[in-house]
Amino acid sequence: MTDQDFLDRANITVFKGEIKNIDTQKKEISLKGVSGKIPFDKLLVAWGSFKKRLNKDYSNVFYLEDRYAHAKCHNDILKANKIVVFGSTMDAYQVASSMREYLNSIGYNKTEVIILHEGKSEIAKNMGDTVSSAIEDMLRKQGVCVIEAESVYQIKGEYKVDEIHFRRRTQGNGDPLGTRYFIKPDVVVVEDGVGAPR
Repeated sequence: MTDQDFLDRANITVFKGEIKNIDTQKKEISLKGVSGKIPFDKLLVAWGSFKKRLNKDYSNVFYLEDRYAHAKCHNDILKANKIVVFGSTMDAYQVASSMREYLNSIGYNKTEVIILHEGKSEIAKNMGDTVSSAIEDMLRKQGVCVIEAESVYQIKGEYKVDEIHFRRRTQGNGDPLGTRYFIKPDVVVVEDGVGAPR
């Protein structure tokens, strides 16, 4: 997200809305709900994308899309005992690593940082199991708990996420595959990639 004054200084005008028509011959664009046509010399249409979201809004769930979300999340992680980063992308791994590093640097070593993802990670799918395992080993050495879930089958909580219920994908602690677990997070950061434009 950029500051409005940056756009003004760069002489960039942003129009948000649904495109009704683009006339490339006359170099005009029409938006639904906007009277008149908008002339252009050059046109950049940014369809955009959005971060994948949970099915419901919760007060302790964050999507790090802009500096305001970062600031609010920062304030909440300072009060948290258990932070769950939900996702398997490189962004999710980086968020978990950066949180752990930052919390350690300010003496919050006891705050738990957990990365939880369903199925095979995006890193494993795109770069292979060896790379994925190496990154997850680095995270573990840093103090991040990495949980590869077979499925996250329930999120409990009315206004905030109270519990995340899941089954483990890999056998751990001698438990049989499919054993059910749950985490009680104080903060959840969802970093599970982007979806198609809305």
